[in-house]
Amino acid sequence: MGTNQTLLRACLLITTYLIGIYISDKVIPPNVLQAYDNDATSTVNTKLDEIAGINNAPISAIFQNIRFAMHRNGELEACGHSIKKLSEVMPTSKDSMVDKYEFDQFLTASLGKSALDSSTCGPEQPPPEIKGKRRKTWGRGEDYSIDGIDSSFLTFCDMGEDRTPILPDHKVLIPVETDGVSTLPCHFHTREGLRFTSYKMLLEYVHEVKNTRRDENAMDVETKCSVMEDGSTVCAPNQSPSMDIDVHIYAVPAGRSFVFAPSYIGEIFEINHVESGRPFPIYLKVMSLSPRVFDIINFFDKEESKSIVDKALRETSESHKIKRSSTGSSGYNVNSQRTSENGFDT
Repeated sequence: MGTNQTLLRACLLITTYLIGIYISDKVIPPNVLQAYDNDATSTVNTKLDEIAGINNAPISAIFQNIRFAMHRNGELEACGHSIKKLSEVMPTSKDSMVDKYEFDQFLTASLGKSALDSSTCGPEQPPPEIKGKRRKTWGRGEDYSIDGIDSSFLTFCDMGEDRTPILPDHKVLIPVETDGVSTLPCHFHTREGLRFTSYKMLLEYVHEVKNTRRDENAMDVETKCSVMEDGSTVCAPNQSPSMDIDVHIYAVPAGRSFVFAPSYIGEIFEINHVESGRPFPIYLKVMSLSPRVFDIINFFDKEESKSIVDKALRETSESHKIKRSSTGSSGYNVNSQRTSENGFDT
């Protein structure tokens, strides 16, 4: 009896599958999905054409009067600026480097070998007050060199085997090759932490920065007025020579996570690239510079916050309930220096 039922169910499933195949092109025309893909591709290409400029100007034109202001991870001040025209080192194809690992490798190599001075943006050096044995063990120690590599920036990106955490994507990183020597690439972010994952993203960001700066300059333009022979006054914008526009990019060594670089207490970081699922965006408010402490606004709503607090107060498990913080890896050891209380929510 059981075998017959199994065969009957199998036949019904196969019949349903065949009927579905037969009527699928009658319910959903075959060209619908193809048309959707074409529309999506067209939208992307149109946007890139708009970015490139009127009449399909070359993408390299985007980098006119643009230089990269490079920041090491977590640092407010730029460690260096691109010294070459970016149009000379950036590709002109719209379809270049759609894979984030290809992009990381390319931008690391371009900055380390061409765009940046070879002596800038190297690993952070130990502070002068750290001396002796402590200086040798600080960061990567006193010796930051990599045999065969003259670029300080490439040395910054590859912190060495002992200082590079092995993350899940470590094996797919594309190393930078320099005269037979392989080094790990950096990954690159905006000041708000958004990671650049393609050349297209970089183009859009540079375009956005240029437009923002252009609008700011238009508001700040001074007007120069002249009195004509007939006594009339003619005023016109006082044109100033074009200035380089800095596009700030934050480089993070391989295996490391992005670190915000706040400049003052009360500063706001708008995290528009993080979906909140609410009408209000998530943003960070700087509470302390050292150590870095942020108030995350709109991460929880009031109902969610109350639910978490209520659950923590109701917790009775000895390992999860709120109680005095402990130290040590064996058992519950109270330390007089740790007066905080904490709990765990699973």
